[in-house]
Amino acid sequence: MAQGVEHLILIGPRASGKSTVGCALAAAWAIPFVDLDERVRAAFGNGSVREIWARWGEARWRECEARTLEEVLDEPGPQVLALGGGTPMTDSSRERLAREQVRERAIIVHLDVPIEELRRRLATEAGDRPALRGAGVMDEVAQIVAERRPTYLALAKYTVPAAQSPEVVAACVRRLVGRFGAGS
Repeated sequence: MAQGVEHLILIGPRASGKSTVGCALAAAWAIPFVDLDERVRAAFGNGSVREIWARWGEARWRECEARTLEEVLDEPGPQVLALGGGTPMTDSSRERLAREQVRERAIIVHLDVPIEELRRRLATEAGDRPALRGAGVMDEVAQIVAERRPTYLALAKYTVPAAQSPEVVAACVRRLVGRFGAGS
């Protein structure tokens, strides 16, 4: 692991396991875990994402998300950070993420999950995810992934197949990244 790396950042579509894998990684390395969506929700008073989007709109969410990402990346590390699926799609967020990785302050890992597995996960646990294109979460997943995947691939230092259990995915990330955090 390069010295000075403060953030291990997980990116990928909704239901790719970013939060679950991130928690497992943070526990394995005994470092803090930050779920960016949770921080953004807290900024809006902890309502559901659906409620926040209905009241404030996606544009306001994205503004807050970009600002919150800046704040989190300015925090001292080490820490594991799970981004919302759309976070890298905002120009300012994408540029900051790329800068942090070039400066070797962050390592970005893309969790890559086949569409059918994403649909299976969303059917099992749709959670608090609003539809992005009005077609319904299950119906739009392939379109959203197709739109976002090039950005994920361009940003990521590593792409990890993430259709397996969170424990297997976390172990794969640990092998790729090496020692991280307090034990580095």
